Amino acid sequence: MTTDPTQIHPQLQEIAQKTPKFNFSKRNRWFMNLMFSFMRTPKPPADVRIQNLTIKRPSPKTKLRLRLYQPAAPVLPTPYYLYFS
Repeated sequence: MTTDPTQIHPQLQEIAQKTPKFNFSKRNRWFMNLMFSFMRTPKPPADVRIQNLTIKRPSPKTKLRLRLYQPAAPVLPTPYYLYFS
């Protein structure tokens, strides 16, 4: 994350200045994973089906995790939105 506040959208600058500074690295990844494990996941709406998938990769240490959200009773044709970050 940038430390230059002018690189942040003007509407987000105030909250960004109040946010604790934290750098992600291999040394503190374990801590972030631990913190995320304590976060409760919200209950999904009754009309949404959630499926967790894993795609195997060539390296045994890496895998691609996906979470698929679908209507519980889809009406065909159903549009999909795919987002990569």
